[in-house]
Amino acid sequence: MYETIELISNEEVLNIYESIADIYELNGETKRALDIYNDLISKYKDDKIITLEILIRKAKLFIRTNNVKDFKTILSEIKNYKTEYIRDKKILNNLVIINAYDTLFDGDLEKSKHICFNILKNIEMEPILKGEAHQILAVIDKFSGNPKGQ
Repeated sequence: MYETIELISNEEVLNIYESIADIYELNGETKRALDIYNDLISKYKDDKIITLEILIRKAKLFIRTNNVKDFKTILSEIKNYKTEYIRDKKILNNLVIINAYDTLFDGDLEKSKHICFNILKNIEMEPILKGEAHQILAVIDKFSGNPKGQ
């Protein structure tokens, strides 16, 4: 799969294949997207940061497809990483939003809400993650009988 693009950087390879996985997911071909992520994990198994990035993408795919069981499985793999040594803000911020989803799936609405409010207050947080925090808060409001977020 990778022989044709070995002359470009690892980051460019990841971007290309992540884009292909995104297209598969948009077309409803989740299995093919997961196959790409699994191939990338195999290829970059010695690079913990890249592997963690791919695991985060897999976790988010499971969130988007409402596959809580596989999300929890990937989350347990993610938790095996020593994240206190990671300095990449994008990875750390994605781990925060994944934690918000995890607490939501566990039914701890208050903790999930607290995490989301902290995300929204953080001026360094990426707008896309703030959007996800708003989505989680909307779900919490729906479950708590507060449809207008009051």
